[in-house]
Amino acid sequence: MSVHAAIGDKDVLQRRTTTNAKYNGVQAVVESGVTAQVAQYMKESKIKTKQQPGELFKRTRTDAVASYLRGQEPKVALEDGGFAHPMDEYGGAESGEGKQTIDYLLLDCRDLEHYEACHIKTALHYPKIKLHHATSPFLPEMYVFRNKENKRIVLYDLEEEAVVPIANVMFQKGVDNVSIIAGGLREFAQDYAAMLTGPCPVPIVPRDVRMKRRADEATLARSEARSTMSHKPKALSSSLARPTRKSTF
Repeated sequence: MSVHAAIGDKDVLQRRTTTNAKYNGVQAVVESGVTAQVAQYMKESKIKTKQQPGELFKRTRTDAVASYLRGQEPKVALEDGGFAHPMDEYGGAESGEGKQTIDYLLLDCRDLEHYEACHIKTALHYPKIKLHHATSPFLPEMYVFRNKENKRIVLYDLEEEAVVPIANVMFQKGVDNVSIIAGGLREFAQDYAAMLTGPCPVPIVPRDVRMKRRADEATLARSEARSTMSHKPKALSSSLARPTRKSTF
């Protein structure tokens, strides 16, 4: 029994599809479910780490704070006499050639009872009322970090909005390297609860559920914005320009 050779190229499915340079700059514009919504949210969340109008300070990402805290942990001794370096968020070493190291002074601006119950490791308690003291508005440790190169004073509260006015006032008092944790303690605890000194003060929501919820909120906000724009009040210019009919007696 003879076997006939297959017609065409048997490896056609293994070949890569050639790209057309004409469409290199073309991006998809159709949302295809949750994946596109989450991608949009992740893109928007990066913008929130930048300075917003009226803000004199900067924002620090939660993963940057966690990466710094890992670097403060004792190194694990290896059998060959060396030390294992902590790994960062993406699996790389914390320090390396060409990588700038920033030291953080974390300041918890919540009430003392909340701070003592749970706070981020290495964080000091900084009562909000202290900033308004005329003689000593800063902690002694803050003078060591104040406006120093590769050092940053990072404020946080449960919600980031609570420390926005504090950071602005601190900047006005001459602290140029002040920043806040983006999303506050609530956001930090979601992925780094192990770096807290006590029970987490907020419920932990799985990351995929959290991302989907925020993507849904972003989609709803865009829908409401489009709905508002589609129901614009009728302009008065046309009615005002219309001549009125004179009444006859």
